[in-house]
Amino acid sequence: MPADLEIVEATPASTENPAPSAAAASKATSHPCLGVTAVYGSTGCFQPYGDLVWSQDTESDGHSSVTVVHANYDRPDYACVNTGKAGSWGSCNKDYREDGDVRLTVLRYDMQDKKWYQPQATSDWVPVDGQ
Repeated sequence: MPADLEIVEATPASTENPAPSAAAASKATSHPCLGVTAVYGSTGCFQPYGDLVWSQDTESDGHSSVTVVHANYDRPDYACVNTGKAGSWGSCNKDYREDGDVRLTVLRYDMQDKKWYQPQATSDWVPVDGQ
């Protein structure tokens, strides 16, 4: 990952900010989470309604899950880091152009040591407007 990548600490999921469920990760709901991508220790997706980027820590390995967001227009990439425990979800809220697309890369990160951990996986391009 680039040395100048912006690191944003995710907001933990809550009743006001509910995490994506299995149904929300499909198109079966009114606010689907698109571009679902997963590797050992990390799952990420993009929720067009509200422009929320989600990151789930899926392993109790001492590392944080991270979803890196790339836009297909002139906007810097950034990393949404979920520092919660295994099984937890966290989200980052950024505004994107409705006519743009985003691509997600998921992997693990150590906030204290500032180290990235493989494996990583990258989604296809996801339309910001969800269409």
